[in-house]
Amino acid sequence: EPERLERIRVTNDQGQHVPLSELTHVEMVKHPRPILHKDTERVEYVGGELRDSAPVYAILDLDQRLNGLALNDHGGLQTANLRFMAVRPDTMEGYKLLWEGELRLTLDAFRDMGFALIMALAVIYLLLVGYYRSFRLPLLAMASIPLAMIGVFPGHWVLGVTFSAASMIGVIALAGVVVRNSLLIIDFIQAYQSQGYSLDDAIREAATVRLRPILLTTLAIICGTAIMVPDAVIGGLAISLIFGAASSALFTVFVIPLLYRRLVK
Repeated sequence: EPERLERIRVTNDQGQHVPLSELTHVEMVKHPRPILHKDTERVEYVGGELRDSAPVYAILDLDQRLNGLALNDHGGLQTANLRFMAVRPDTMEGYKLLWEGELRLTLDAFRDMGFALIMALAVIYLLLVGYYRSFRLPLLAMASIPLAMIGVFPGHWVLGVTFSAASMIGVIALAGVVVRNSLLIIDFIQAYQSQGYSLDDAIREAATVRLRPILLTTLAIICGTAIMVPDAVIGGLAISLIFGAASSALFTVFVIPLLYRRLVK
């Protein structure tokens, strides 16, 4: 609105704050409508501002609202690009809505990070199979990973931060950290059993002995990464590490020994 622009105060050469209306003259004229192109195709741009929402979640909501939108006699609009594999426009029929730009990059990043996480878990499992010469104990040791995930998503929600590609990188790094805690507990249980302890006594001693080192390691992770939380780019990585490590430390000491006892018996 021109009236709102005219009320904006600016600083003149004398350092005084004056309204913009004293420095400008507003005249309403007609302007030719520009013809916009992208990749040799006619396009129209629609702009908007987000309020209390991350771009990804806003687009998800918009995609849901536009799906099935009636287009006169041409049927309905179909949204077909909110998937991890990109869709080629020349393979589609009818009217489709394709999302590009930041959302496409975000989906591609999550796809790549998800593949990297799967590969990391597979490598960890194979290494543990070779170490324990068992197919079940590695699964028990890796149970600490879902225990860590219990804290990752609530941590993002509490701090009001969107789960991002950096957060996924933190989850991948977290997988190796929390598995180590499980390995130490299992190794200590087996060591105490080899010394003649009963299963229950070995579990009790191992959990007691490893509690303090696990808590100290978790505290070191929290203190070392807390400084990164306010960062807009890598803050998600720090949140995943902090809340994931804290959740794992809280549950691993109790859950892993109980699962080991059930597995052995």
